[in-house]
Amino acid sequence: MATHTQIIEFFGLPACGKSTLCNAVIESTISVSTIFCRMNEISSEYRKANIIQKIRYFPYRASLLLLLLIIKSCPSRKNVRIYKSFLSILMIYAFCKHTKKYDYMLIDHGVFQSVVSLFYGSSTSKFNSSVDIVNQLVTTIGIEYPIHCYISVEESIRRMRKRNRVDSGRLDVIGDKKKLETIMIVQSQQFERLSDIRHIQKINMEKTIEHNVSDLFKQIKNEIG
Repeated sequence: MATHTQIIEFFGLPACGKSTLCNAVIESTISVSTIFCRMNEISSEYRKANIIQKIRYFPYRASLLLLLLIIKSCPSRKNVRIYKSFLSILMIYAFCKHTKKYDYMLIDHGVFQSVVSLFYGSSTSKFNSSVDIVNQLVTTIGIEYPIHCYISVEESIRRMRKRNRVDSGRLDVIGDKKKLETIMIVQSQQFERLSDIRHIQKINMEKTIEHNVSDLFKQIKNEIG
């Protein structure tokens, strides 16, 4: 077991199957000696920590980098929920570095996903000029295994329509196919750009879930006993 719970963060287009992959990894018997968890389990541990521990483990530098990203994205009151959620993620990630109860925490909506949400509707130039800050943030907070869950825009839209979540999500409620496709292309490009900031592994989410679970274990095989 590592000296702390390590982070495996999946990111990619909506409906690509991030949550399904997380669940499949946890249920997998490929490595019975490895203990996986989701963020809610670490959050539960964090809530039990005393105030001194929370102050000690607070991600001060990462929070400053988040503030810089918010400024870059042009702050808006309508995005306050995104800001709070992003900060909460950073706090849990920081706490992860001080807990050894689990081997890996699986994330289906973490830093990379939040960055793209933060810049929703922003210009390409604003996003690209912020990539260096994102790189610093990822380094500072320590995401051991960022995994780009790749899927084509066409397949992502097809799956979104199939799941029919019209009561949640900014993209799910867009009825105009052309408008949705345009936004999704931009987000796909943003995820690709984030993948370029360091050596980030990719998983093809159009393959079977069994294949992708096996692929994930192969990618981190040097760490899993």
